[in-house]
Amino acid sequence: MTHDLKFCANTGFDVAAGVELITKNPAVELKIFDKLGSLAVGKAADIALFDDDFNVKKTFIDGREATL
Repeated sequence: MTHDLKFCANTGFDVAAGVELITKNPAVELKIFDKLGSLAVGKAADIALFDDDFNVKKTFIDGREATL
């Protein structure tokens, strides 16, 4: 079973809903969604890209690729 299927089975959420739970929802609650919590023009651009097994493949901080 892949990690994303394990996540779904253990939490009842699909991966997209899980990402929203740890990005958008906290930013909305902290009233900083205008600056953080999603990818959009003018927002802080920190992001990690994962493969299908949730291994980090690339990381971007302030919109610039960071070395792993």
